[in-house]
Amino acid sequence: MESLRGGVVVSYCKFCHSDQTMKSVGEGFDGKIIWLRCVECSKMIFLKKEDYEALLENKKLRANANENVYVDYEPTKKFYVGQLLYHKVWNDKGEVLKKEITSSGQRAITVAFDRLGKRVLVENLNA
Repeated sequence: MESLRGGVVVSYCKFCHSDQTMKSVGEGFDGKIIWLRCVECSKMIFLKKEDYEALLENKKLRANANENVYVDYEPTKKFYVGQLLYHKVWNDKGEVLKKEITSSGQRAITVAFDRLGKRVLVENLNA
């Protein structure tokens, strides 16, 4: 049986309260669960093996997608980690690095822009 140890996926971290990069660090219950460590806070979570494999497959699908597809940024839209976006006002392209919930309860994304560098933007704003 092939070990899934060492794989990297993006999953929700209940300790960071946001989508984070997670590294597979072990298996349990006869390979039925996969232990993941958050690279941001180093806390451990576990997923069912089939859920972990689905995340790995989704990552492969994203990697094979057309890299030049940029979505226009709007504060009312939802985004996912790794998504490419274009900010019309700033005329800059970037990639979503992280999702989080602010202390005020608002959803935010951290985006690495080509020219402007890292910026935190509002996400899923109810108008």
